[in-house]
Amino acid sequence: MPVTSTSTRLPQPLRVGDWRVDPMLDCIERDGAVVKLEPRSMRLLLALAERPGLLVSFDELLVTVWKDAIVTSSSVYECVAQLRKALGDTRDPPHYIATVPRKGYRLIAPVAADIASQPAADDALRPSPPSPPPLMPTAAGAVRFGLAPLAAAPVWALAVFGIVLVTAIAFRAAPPTVIDNARSIEAASADTAIRPASHATNILWVDDKPDNNVREREAMSTFGVRFDLALSTDEALVHLNRERFDLVISDMRRPGDPRAGYALLSHLRARGDTTPLVLFTSSCTDEQMLEARGRGALGCATRISELMQMVFAALEARR
Repeated sequence: MPVTSTSTRLPQPLRVGDWRVDPMLDCIERDGAVVKLEPRSMRLLLALAERPGLLVSFDELLVTVWKDAIVTSSSVYECVAQLRKALGDTRDPPHYIATVPRKGYRLIAPVAADIASQPAADDALRPSPPSPPPLMPTAAGAVRFGLAPLAAAPVWALAVFGIVLVTAIAFRAAPPTVIDNARSIEAASADTAIRPASHATNILWVDDKPDNNVREREAMSTFGVRFDLALSTDEALVHLNRERFDLVISDMRRPGDPRAGYALLSHLRARGDTTPLVLFTSSCTDEQMLEARGRGALGCATRISELMQMVFAALEARR
């Protein structure tokens, strides 16, 4: 069932905590001070305000806020950070937007209609069109979305969605966290044969426990990606000295160095190597995402869906 933009479901001004929110003007107001929001930040605020107190997942935000644009969860992190700044909010402790680690966000401030902007009594008597139906979970817990957001997507983006679907089907006996990564993309099943790359793609994967990423590598290998493996930073640098790679995927923590991923990144950038690098880690908060990007990485990912979107977007950009 398609997700409908919350800007059509909450068209009237409303109150969120101490702020008056005007969706039509993309602004918020408090004590006479008016703060202009970017349209995307307003859509994010409305998406959260539609379900105050409840979790709104990354996948739902990507579809609702970014509509037919193809972005990664890093875009969500940055947009939330901008919205928090506009609201005068902090992450710890939060007063408006609370983070649910690795799942999404909750709007914890009270939400109410702005009484001053309510329609006149005769207008209130007029029947209003029915609200679009809410998201309906399937039996498997996945959220079904329509095909409309995918219709305008570029070919490589459809391929990314297809990859995740193939992974979920091929490894349906895998742990629940792997299967959960395929949520929201079943509408792309017809596109699983599309290749995101028209030429051989070489990726160096750096991880002292490569057996932990077998499924991810097998899924991407289906789409023409070839992997070299390195168990340490030193081994990775040897590979990079003798061969050109389109991208590097690295874990963060390795024996003796809890920030080994950043150490590898520093070595690369210090010698002028601009090969894109993605961190595949067990934790990637919005602060960690911003730090990774500030250090020169494409970002960090904790789920296979996030990793694949980031990887193939980077490969497309390098062509």
